[in-house]
Amino acid sequence: SLFADNSSVYDPYWCVLPLWLLAYWRHEASSDSARALIVMNLVWAWAIRFFIGYPWEGWTTGLSHEDWRYIDLRKKLGKGYWPFSLSSLHLTPTLLVFGALAPAGAIILQGEAPPLNVGDLVACVVTLAFLVLEAVSDATLRRHRASGAKTTCVR
Repeated sequence: SLFADNSSVYDPYWCVLPLWLLAYWRHEASSDSARALIVMNLVWAWAIRFFIGYPWEGWTTGLSHEDWRYIDLRKKLGKGYWPFSLSSLHLTPTLLVFGALAPAGAIILQGEAPPLNVGDLVACVVTLAFLVLEAVSDATLRRHRASGAKTTCVR
């Protein structure tokens, strides 16, 4: 980001790193449990939804595009922008993503997994419900942006 002078270069990290971590953990795992396969498939479903719902604009526009929020922060923070960018826009997301995925890593790397149970079913249903909620939210936002409306029902 610093060399490209564009903090948006880091944006794909949110979706790409989880898949890299899953691949690494699966490679390191001694075997695949049903629970690990369910977790990996749910994370992949989330990533696919994320890529389709909000593809990084840099894939099509190149590094010339920077998120408007980063541009605004750069103007407000001046010389303090890059230290802020490192701590808040790069390191914090790194820690959040890794922390959120640590339980998935523990499941994938566990040697002998206990049998699937009701807790697994509940976790799977809740995760799938939130994937549907995210997809509906994405579609709603796309329709709103396409309508050209300048206001919403949110005040």
